[in-house]
Amino acid sequence: MNSHIIPAGLLKRSIGKRNKEEAYKIEGSTAKVESYFGRENLKNTSEEIKQDLHARNYYFCPICETKLGELEGKLNPLFSEKSNNEKYKSQFLPCQVLSPDTSMSLRL
Repeated sequence: MNSHIIPAGLLKRSIGKRNKEEAYKIEGSTAKVESYFGRENLKNTSEEIKQDLHARNYYFCPICETKLGELEGKLNPLFSEKSNNEKYKSQFLPCQVLSPDTSMSLRL
């Protein structure tokens, strides 16, 4: 089971649609850059299967994954509607994607 640490519906606005993603991880202490291209992204010329930078295998149990998926399905349309409305733009700060191993909080 592959768990998205950041909901896929929110990610696609910043890194692209599923299987066409383009994402980069920059290691702060070494400046090492790791790239991830979805399997349908034309920049993906490798046959190596890489772990999605925004997902982890078996991070959540199946019950939690299902419940989070249901919640995501209800909230994504609301986030999309509000973030596209000029009236609410100031409430949405630029996203800083952190490592899933780093503590994160989401203000609603």
